[in-house]
Amino acid sequence: IATGGVDTVRIRAPQAAQGPDVLTVRLVSAAPDINSNTPALVTDSLRQIANLNTVRRASLDVDVVASGTYSTGQQNVPVNVSVRNTGQAAVVPDSVGVELTIDNAFFSFNGGPAGSKDTLYLPFVNNLASGVFNLDVLSNVGSSDISAAILPGTPGAALLQDANNNYPDTLVFIADTVATQTLMVDSAAQILATEVILSPAGAQDSVVSTGQMVVISDTIRFFGGFNSGGRSAQITLPTGFSMEGPSEYVLPGDTGVAVVTWTVIVPATVPQTQPSVITFTHRGTETNTGSEIVHQATLPLTVVTRSRLNMTASILTPAGAVDGILSTYQYFDLRIAVNNLGTAGT
Repeated sequence: IATGGVDTVRIRAPQAAQGPDVLTVRLVSAAPDINSNTPALVTDSLRQIANLNTVRRASLDVDVVASGTYSTGQQNVPVNVSVRNTGQAAVVPDSVGVELTIDNAFFSFNGGPAGSKDTLYLPFVNNLASGVFNLDVLSNVGSSDISAAILPGTPGAALLQDANNNYPDTLVFIADTVATQTLMVDSAAQILATEVILSPAGAQDSVVSTGQMVVISDTIRFFGGFNSGGRSAQITLPTGFSMEGPSEYVLPGDTGVAVVTWTVIVPATVPQTQPSVITFTHRGTETNTGSEIVHQATLPLTVVTRSRLNMTASILTPAGAVDGILSTYQYFDLRIAVNNLGTAGT
């Protein structure tokens, strides 16, 4: 170094954390005094920088966590992202941008931008920055990857740097730049049911007679992902109707189809409100969401008075016999009539 000059030496810190250390700078030779031609007098030939500590450099890891399996039509499902500084050195600025990329054939951002990308800017708290994206699940079924990536900087701020190693051209070390998770989308859980009058055959048109018994078949189909437990079928009768047997059944969970038979007794008198509506309620718990799925179906019945036959008989001819007085060995015509005093046919 020329006398009166300044020079710079770039030194690399140790690879592993250590310290405290002492950095020593020693002047080992001096230029001669120009007048005496003898070495210049050196008053301070040794300088030390004490308490020099080397800490682990800032190092960022990104992670993305979601439940893994969803149902079509789900809304506002959370996707958690986080960035952790696994080093000892701080990060400047003290926030980080995380960009989530989705397949917009399967998902959309709830309340966010259209398209496949959205960004959150998250502050570091105790070396951890975390946030939540909310997605809506669309109608396509299959597997889809989502990925979270660390952005190198935040809008209007400097690029992410190690607080100690903040040369203008030096970015913070990012160990994992992108984290990916594969998500599955299944068809939404759905219950469908079909109710049919089995017997008697005359009631299959949903017109029934007072006082009669009706057997109804209830076929319940479970589509999509359902838990094996929590499946049930229940019947609710209109006023005046009654049941032979239970009004609710627990359904087996090892099959997608269950069949229940209900035996219903029609009231002895015609209800004031027609038709009389029977309600069937079917329940199951969706695997992906834990939500109870409730399906209701109805079967309207028209109740008519049961057929009631009345028979009459009278002498028709001859006119002289109408009074019931007959002559020996005569012929007479007897008229017989059978009338249905009810509404139901025979």
